[in-house]
Amino acid sequence: MKGFSLRSLRARLILIVVIAAVPALGLIFYNTLEQRKSAIHEAHEDALRLARIAAHRQEEIIEDTRLILTTLALVPEVRVLNQKKCNALMADLLKKYPYYANLGVAGLDGHTACNAVDPQSRAYAGDRNWFKGAIKKKDFSIGEYVVGRITNKAVLVCGYPVLDSQGKVQSVLFAAIDLTWFNRFAAETKMVKGATLMVLDRDGTILTRYPDPAKWTGKKLPDSPLLKTILTKHEGLMEAPGLDGAIRIYAFLPLKGIPVGEVYVKIGIPKDHILSSVHRNLVRNLVILGLIFITVVFLGWMSGNVFILRQINALIEATRRLSAGDLSARMRPRHRTGEFDQLAHAFDRMAESLEKREMESQEADKALRKSEEKNRTLIDTMGEGIGVQDKDGLIIFMNKRGCEMLGYELEELIGKSIYFVFDEENQRVIREQMGKRRKGERQSYEVSWLRKDGGKIDMIISPCPVFDEKGNLEASVAVFTDITDRKRVEGSLRESEYKYRELVQNANSIILRWTPNGVVTFMNEYGQNFFGYAEAEILGRHVVGTIVPETESTGRDLRPLMDQICANPAAFENNVNENMRKDGSRVWIAWTNKVVLDEQGQIKEILIIGSDITERKRAEEEIRKLNVELEQRVRERTRELEAKVKEVERMNKLFVGRELRMIELRRG
Repeated sequence: MKGFSLRSLRARLILIVVIAAVPALGLIFYNTLEQRKSAIHEAHEDALRLARIAAHRQEEIIEDTRLILTTLALVPEVRVLNQKKCNALMADLLKKYPYYANLGVAGLDGHTACNAVDPQSRAYAGDRNWFKGAIKKKDFSIGEYVVGRITNKAVLVCGYPVLDSQGKVQSVLFAAIDLTWFNRFAAETKMVKGATLMVLDRDGTILTRYPDPAKWTGKKLPDSPLLKTILTKHEGLMEAPGLDGAIRIYAFLPLKGIPVGEVYVKIGIPKDHILSSVHRNLVRNLVILGLIFITVVFLGWMSGNVFILRQINALIEATRRLSAGDLSARMRPRHRTGEFDQLAHAFDRMAESLEKREMESQEADKALRKSEEKNRTLIDTMGEGIGVQDKDGLIIFMNKRGCEMLGYELEELIGKSIYFVFDEENQRVIREQMGKRRKGERQSYEVSWLRKDGGKIDMIISPCPVFDEKGNLEASVAVFTDITDRKRVEGSLRESEYKYRELVQNANSIILRWTPNGVVTFMNEYGQNFFGYAEAEILGRHVVGTIVPETESTGRDLRPLMDQICANPAAFENNVNENMRKDGSRVWIAWTNKVVLDEQGQIKEILIIGSDITERKRAEEEIRKLNVELEQRVRERTRELEAKVKEVERMNKLFVGRELRMIELRRG
């Protein structure tokens, strides 16, 4: 090392090695920091994800409990409260549902009538919130986390009332959810060594803890920043020492669906475990880099002059000429045996090739620029957006129309992940579609994009995957069209259709549609209730024989009338005929018929609206009968009057005759 000087090529080669090692060293430390951040971030996400899964599973168990208790409330053994059968039933259910510490029934006096764990127990539950809530609401009720009086375990008890035929509460079903299911959950998820899962209430009392639930259950957490953070923020992440003093990354959130008190689930992952692999990688990389550095420096110093300096000078000179733009520079070596001779020949061939390619490149550049200008003009003037993303989902191109749709400048999009222009729901769609692109699928799909101004725009995307020679996805080209207005129109149409259907279904008139052949294709709910048919019973059947009898009560054959209406509905805008319910009873309906035509002007179907006029027909029939009876009485009264008139006339004749005779006798 005696002749070391920065002016020598050998020294400079060594210096280059040293300088090259500095970025490598910096890169190692940078990668270590990034790995550390990534590991901690992943630990945050994993802890919070596990906490949310546990909380969600607790909500599912509560909902399952509601369904189980609702079903049990209908079981005869529970309703009659046969203690022996009820105990057996509860014990059998407890074996099938390991999430519960106990199942049973409590009487109205609050004492346990039957249960799965201790059939002889008469433990009092009248003071529990689940018992009071079930009786008060006559519905499913959730209590607080307590230590069970029968099981002596930390449980969450749910109650459900058993009602008699008058709707009064006769007893209360209960299900005690065993909090040790959290321990099974932690074991099943194979949490890392040293990780903990804890359930605690607002007072800091530990309801269960994994691992060592027996050691910690029932104890109170000491007053600590972690406990204060949990009680104030309710949900979040924090680094803090645990009960054993180890620093952990904690994720915590409240358990929902519990009306009394606040209960939290807390998952902790040891920080040392998370960073251990990062530290090992750092030490390994530093050792490897040090060995490589020492070896390269030694070899470079010893062999620089022998193998490089003498042969390199000529190459440096030729290279200097070539780099200066002299494409005629050549080495022209005398021999072809040595590596440097071969390098010199290669240099000469390279110089010749560069000279030739330079000329060709100049011509090709001109043609390429013209072609690129044409293609870019064509793409930028298209009405649809066009985007290109690489295999990692990074945007590498977006045409002018695409930028306008999203409200971004091109510079704001290039290099960004495609996911940043989508919300969480649509990101899942894009991930699923990216998986299909890797398989070579290219089906179009709809998705909503986020504009820069915060608005949303609906697009239909037509993708085209691009693969390399090995069949791996290299990029994906997508043509996307704005369908926001179309979606808005479709939404308006759906809303209009919904309002129309609601109007039809809730109308106080019978509304029918049938084909020109008389086959029913629609009947609203009012019509179904009026005639007594379910929708499945009437659709697809002919009107004659279902709601129209073959003959009226008067004897009129209705089949020809129906045939005429089907053949020429325009001639029968209104008609009245007798109809028939499913139970055989007869009713009179006034019908209004409307023809519905298809695009070719042919009869597509007949729309009919009917009103029940049975009472009016009955009233008309009564009036007709009264008129007939009145006419009969009038005729009878007229005959009586005529007879009396004749009798009076006869008497008058007799009287007049007698008077005339008396007058004649007086004259005589």
